[in-house]
Amino acid sequence: MILNIIDFNKKTVAIIFLVIIALLLVTNLVVERINRRLYGVEKDVIYEGQLVEYLFRTEVYKLVRKDAVENRIWSKNARIDGETGRIIAERKGEIIDVESTVNKIMTAEAESRIESEVYQIHPYPTIQDLKKVTEVMGKYKTVISGNRKRVKNIKLATKSINNYILYSDKIFSFNQVVGPRTKKRGYKKGPVLYNGTAGSGIGGGVCQVSSTLYNAVQKANLQIIERYPHSSSVGYVPEGQDAAVAWNLLDFKFHNQYSFPLIIKGSIHGRVLIIKILGQQQE
Repeated sequence: MILNIIDFNKKTVAIIFLVIIALLLVTNLVVERINRRLYGVEKDVIYEGQLVEYLFRTEVYKLVRKDAVENRIWSKNARIDGETGRIIAERKGEIIDVESTVNKIMTAEAESRIESEVYQIHPYPTIQDLKKVTEVMGKYKTVISGNRKRVKNIKLATKSINNYILYSDKIFSFNQVVGPRTKKRGYKKGPVLYNGTAGSGIGGGVCQVSSTLYNAVQKANLQIIERYPHSSSVGYVPEGQDAAVAWNLLDFKFHNQYSFPLIIKGSIHGRVLIIKILGQQQE
C-alpha cells in the first residue's frame, strides 16, 4: 500500500514537472512571438524576393551581410598590357551597403518590397587617367655590350619594368618589380662586379637596366629613396651615375611625388636600351 502511494506521488510529480516545462515552453513561444511583432520586421515585408516578416535586427543583418558577400562585384583599375602596351579599361565595382539596407528593412511598412542599397566602387586610375600620361618627363639610353647571356638578362629585366604604373605618392622598388634573378625565371650567368672584382653570377647585366632607369628618374626630377654605386666605374654610364642592385642586398628605390601616375617604358632596339618616364604635362 505504501509503495503504491510512493509510486503514485512520483508519477504525479513527474506529470506536474512536465506540465510546468510545457507551460514554460508555450510561454516562451508566446513571448517571442509578441516580441517579434513588437520589435521585428513588419508583416509581409519582402527583401529581394525573400519574406523577412517578424525577423529581428540581428537576423536581418546576417541575411543582408550574406547577400553583400555573395553579390559583390570587385572593381578593376585600368591597366596596361605588359606585352602590347594597350590600355585596358577599368571596371566599376558594386557592394551592398549593409547598414543602410538593414535600416531600410527594419523601418519598412507592412507589405513593402525592399531592394538593397548599393553603392559603387570607383576604380583608379581609369582609362582616361592613363591616356593623359603621355609627357616624357625623363629619358635615358645606354649601349648594351657583352655576350648573348648578358643581353638576355637585360631583356628580361627591361620587360619586367616596361609599362609599369607608379601611382602618386608611391615608391618604386627595382627588386620588388623585377623580382629575383634566378635560373628558374630565365636568367643566365653573366658578368658582375662585386667589391671591385669582376666575376660572373646569375643575372649579370641587370645593373645596366637599374642604372639606365636611375638616370631617367633623375631627369624626371623624382625623389631618390635608395641607391648604391658600384665599387668601381662601369662602362655603360658615366662615373657616379650608376645604380647597383642585388637581390635581398642592394635595391634602387624612388618616390613619385607628383599628383598623377607615372608610366615606365623600357625598350631595346638592337643594342640600345631606352627607358622613359611618362607623366602629365605640368603647368
